[in-house]
Amino acid sequence: MKLHMIDMPVEDEELASWLELQLVSLHLPELVSELAACHGINENGPTLSEILGADRSLIWENGLSSVSHESIALLLQNPRRLIDLYDEIVVHGGDCWWNEAALDQTTRESCTRGKLALQARISSPPPEAEVNSSSSSPAKPPAATGSSRRSTMGWWLALAACLALGIAIGRYWPESEIPTKDSAVWGWSDPNLLADAKAPQAYFEHLADGAEAWFDQRPVDAADLSQRLAEFRGGCSRIMLAKHSVVSDKDRQWLYRQCRLWAGEIDDHIVRLEEGDPAAEVRESMDNLVRDMVDELRLRPAKS
Repeated sequence: MKLHMIDMPVEDEELASWLELQLVSLHLPELVSELAACHGINENGPTLSEILGADRSLIWENGLSSVSHESIALLLQNPRRLIDLYDEIVVHGGDCWWNEAALDQTTRESCTRGKLALQARISSPPPEAEVNSSSSSPAKPPAATGSSRRSTMGWWLALAACLALGIAIGRYWPESEIPTKDSAVWGWSDPNLLADAKAPQAYFEHLADGAEAWFDQRPVDAADLSQRLAEFRGGCSRIMLAKHSVVSDKDRQWLYRQCRLWAGEIDDHIVRLEEGDPAAEVRESMDNLVRDMVDELRLRPAKS
């Protein structure tokens, strides 16, 4: 299975547009699961209001274009907030969120099926009223009030959204199935890796040391090697989402691009294992990739 995080753009403007599409796509549950596996679930993390601040209501009509890169990074680092944001988009989102031309083919087809199902449900005749045994005339339903009409319409809108997007919480996204942070913390996933790196030279040295931690364990079978690769891949995402304020803009963009390339190569190694390549060959290939990564990171300060 392809990881959706691998398509995450480097440029801030592209990242906002990319996340907009993810929020209204059928892949949102998968993306949240990937992010949760990478960053864990922080029960004491910031709320949606704390992340978005004054930009919150603007998002409903303007999308994420006005949201800062720091806020988008916080959304990705706190994946449950993406669920909260999706809920608000369903209720308050304007036309910019539901532009069918901007959706991927799978989502457009699902929207079409949802619309047809909803139309069929609305056009179905209501069930016949039960006849009271003490009267030959059916009970007359009470007249609908303005409040009940609005409630009914809100219910239909919610149903339409669920049908169109194919999202049912119990089927696709049960709370108990969101991964928690139970994988080993090492290398780039170590939150203390860069704590003491106050200068660019030290920063890249620490990053190189983090990559080199790959060699601390030498898994032999395919399952253990796959888990080790996935942990390294999660570290790549942490680096891609970090601010890197210690280094220059040029080095920051270089690091984003390189991490994305390395993440893709790690994904390729996982696919090789899943397709039956010998674990020893895949590990040797990954060893060579990590050595190249370490060399590039240690040499980067001299090139910038």
